[in-house]
Amino acid sequence: MPEVKNGFVNAKHIERIAAVVADNMPYLAKSRSALTQEQLKGKKFGTSYNMYLPPLATVRKGVCAEPETLKEIEAPVYTQNEHMAFELGPWDKDWNIGDFEAEIAVPNGQSLAANIQKDIVDETVFTAAQAVVGTPSFKTLSDASAALDEISVVGNLVSFQKPTVMGTIAASGLSTFQVAQESADIYGKNYLGEYAGASQVRLKELPEIVTPTSDGMAATISATPDDSGDFFEQITEISGAGIVKGLAYTVEALDSDGASLGNVKIVDRAGLATDQDWVVIAQTKAKGGKAKIPFLRIAIQKEDANGNLYVPKGESNPNAWTVAGVSSFRLNPILEASTKYSIGQVRTESALVFDSYKFKDLPGSENAVKTVGGVTIKMARFGKGECLTEMVRIDAPYATTIPLARECVVVYFKKA
Repeated sequence: MPEVKNGFVNAKHIERIAAVVADNMPYLAKSRSALTQEQLKGKKFGTSYNMYLPPLATVRKGVCAEPETLKEIEAPVYTQNEHMAFELGPWDKDWNIGDFEAEIAVPNGQSLAANIQKDIVDETVFTAAQAVVGTPSFKTLSDASAALDEISVVGNLVSFQKPTVMGTIAASGLSTFQVAQESADIYGKNYLGEYAGASQVRLKELPEIVTPTSDGMAATISATPDDSGDFFEQITEISGAGIVKGLAYTVEALDSDGASLGNVKIVDRAGLATDQDWVVIAQTKAKGGKAKIPFLRIAIQKEDANGNLYVPKGESNPNAWTVAGVSSFRLNPILEASTKYSIGQVRTESALVFDSYKFKDLPGSENAVKTVGGVTIKMARFGKGECLTEMVRIDAPYATTIPLARECVVVYFKKA
């Protein structure tokens, strides 16, 4: 059905709402698109799909080529939707665009943006491979940025912290934040300035967690060596009846006698071993004694003919490594039991993938669709025959994920 040009549902009105939504989601600023409209076409709400990331080829010494088979990295992405639905009633009148902006677009667009942003934060904030536990201080911000620098992430960094946390830090030296106009334009009123190589941004939608008792924090992890003997099979969950979302653990390697061989470390995007601990973070509360974690692929360190240690790559695309001789792994919590923490996040700006998609038009409906700043908003007007009323719904369908946990750090601030 052709788009209507007059009345409540029209292109100008939906464009104003879409603009307000896009302008009020700093968490999505500078996110990247990874799915084309063709890939999203016909997708159903609430369904999980895989996106595929190109792997890096192995860099080798010498002139003799050793061609390898490259295997794409799978990452799940979920289609979501936020909407408003209401009887048209008193809104069914001829609006001048200024009144529409002030009375409809701004308040409803801000509400829609806040709910979308909160859901995306809840979905992605614990997708990380490192964690920093500290107090609201410049040191903690520095430690979080340094953790990403240590594994050579590529791209600009952004730090999202709760307003109360940022307020405490700023009170000890607001002038320490150096303002960059480009970032100020992107993040608006939420932007404090640059520090430790990251844009520092306030974000009220960040969560808090309360850890369980010591017994409830107990968790285990299982890993099975693959057929090659160079890697462990991919790990996507941990076990423990009391696990809550956001619990974090280092992964300690043990030999057959139970002796420690040190913690599992991160492999950077270039395939090089780093000395940074991989931190397993629960993305969900335990269900049936299992909790989801960002995917973990552990390689077993090897030695070449010259005595040099290296991390094998192969088709496995490992993101972590351990020494040889590992028989099992043990999870060690990094948070205190029965304690409340405010959560922050430091990541590359492009770590977050965000794409919009479109629903089909309802038969007999009037529709307007606009995309502003990567955010697609659809407005539909239709009749409710049994009650002889007119309905309007505003939809914001999207798909989002953080495919590479290595590009993010979770920051835990202990609350008194």
